Amino acid sequence: MSRSTSPHWATRQSRSDIVHLLLKHDADTAVWDSAGLASIHTVILTGNIPAIAYLLATGAEVDCYDASGLTPLMVACMHSRSADVFRLLISCGADLTLRDSSGNTSAHYAVRYGNTSAIAALNKAHVDWNALNGDGKATYDVTDDPDLARRVRAQALAQTLSKDYSNCYRLSALRHSPQWRYWITASIPPVFLLSYTSVFSWDLSGTVEFFAPLQCPLPFWLICLIKLAIVLVIGFGCRIVLSRFHDHRSEILILFSLGTSTFALLTATYVFFLAPIISAHWMLRLIFVLSITGFWTLYYWSATKDPGYIHLPPKPDRQAALVRLVDETVRKLDNNSSISLTSTPLNRLCTTCLIPKPLRSKHCSVCNRCVARFDHHCPWIYNCVGADNHLHFIVFLLFSFASSTLFVVHCFLYWMDERVCQTSDEHGTDKGWTQTVLSLATYNPWLSCCFINATCYSAWTAYLIFTQLHQLIWLNLTTNEYMKLNRLAEFAQGGSSTPNNPYDQGVWCNTLDFLRLPGYMGPRPTDWHRILSLDHLTPHEVVDRLHTD
Repeated sequence: MSRSTSPHWATRQSRSDIVHLLLKHDADTAVWDSAGLASIHTVILTGNIPAIAYLLATGAEVDCYDASGLTPLMVACMHSRSADVFRLLISCGADLTLRDSSGNTSAHYAVRYGNTSAIAALNKAHVDWNALNGDGKATYDVTDDPDLARRVRAQALAQTLSKDYSNCYRLSALRHSPQWRYWITASIPPVFLLSYTSVFSWDLSGTVEFFAPLQCPLPFWLICLIKLAIVLVIGFGCRIVLSRFHDHRSEILILFSLGTSTFALLTATYVFFLAPIISAHWMLRLIFVLSITGFWTLYYWSATKDPGYIHLPPKPDRQAALVRLVDETVRKLDNNSSISLTSTPLNRLCTTCLIPKPLRSKHCSVCNRCVARFDHHCPWIYNCVGADNHLHFIVFLLFSFASSTLFVVHCFLYWMDERVCQTSDEHGTDKGWTQTVLSLATYNPWLSCCFINATCYSAWTAYLIFTQLHQLIWLNLTTNEYMKLNRLAEFAQGGSSTPNNPYDQGVWCNTLDFLRLPGYMGPRPTDWHRILSLDHLTPHEVVDRLHTD
């Protein structure tokens, strides 16, 4: 015979109106059903984030035990694959050290059930991977998956090294140190960039002639083959190093380091090589100096400026804000009991920050903060692009395009120089255009490598500028919105199968919004840090809000 209570039934059926009615009349959510589960354990099984937040904010205990001695976090590690569930429980204060009757912690359950989402969330929360259960087994000893056990063991070793500095400089322990992983990963791109540029600039024939004079010089194809083999060996070695020091930040860090080192190489090559040679074109030199100065200035501003982080109050204030959010949800449910809990303000709750997310914002998993009008986390500046630094980012792209394009122009001017042409044509004048290009490229291989890099960056930044301006000015969409157009609730309003963009107000108003000038939706610039509802976007609502603030 089932002993399920009304709250159990309502949470299983996702009947938010019934849940609200029961809680309004002081229903006891701590009662166990026939399976020994409290209401909070039951709603964890459904994975309904608004319902979980609703129960926790209205008094459900985040660390209550069921009849089997399991906490809600342990149940989630067994059955849930949603990262939001773990972030919400941890943010609400779930105790990571609690154990069941056998001494198992939540980390033991996450590893035993192969729950990678739980493992990632618990690792960010600094759970103890070395904890032993009642049988004396650590977390990595309770799984039969060797790959998973190796990953968890590495995380446990990293924890141990972070506490024991006497062993952190041992060679065998370097790959488990977050600091060493960071710096070694960041050093790979500049090392490879300088290596392959130096190898292609190397006078191999002169080196061979110096050590072992030959009767005839090495053929050109053999020189290219040897240099290519050396570069492949260097690249393979870098790949091995990266595979041993890889972590969740590696991809973003590699791109950031690659972009920084490439433009540093282009800047140094111009200052110490091209500028002294091409002295006649003083206007181009001045423009390039201004452009590269603007590039590094905007690069620094874009990388270090606050992208628009949502203000994070102290945790007690966040708990109070969560209660207020529930009260607002309750009022909407009172006014219209047929609406779904997922369409209420509670659905905008950030499960990590425990604050309501404004429209167009998103929680960045890399920065671990909510960002207003989030566009994307850019690896080239190692920072988020949001409401407060988007304009800096666009200007940074413009300076990037101008600098790389001007570098390409200076390379052409260098190759068109009479002395260079005469030197490259020493072996004959009756050449086709392919032979001429090959002669100029091999005359100064270092500059040729820089020319290829600058050309690639010029094309890439031109594409980024076009897509960014098209999205921001023509569509008024962020990159995040553009990629998730069919999944965001505000674009599905109106019942049409075609997404409806509530932010597009025409090219002129969209430009004002991007430049953060008055006139987009009201008499003042739109503050995307505070707008929680589409109602606030109407000019009437904006004026009313400004008078009441």
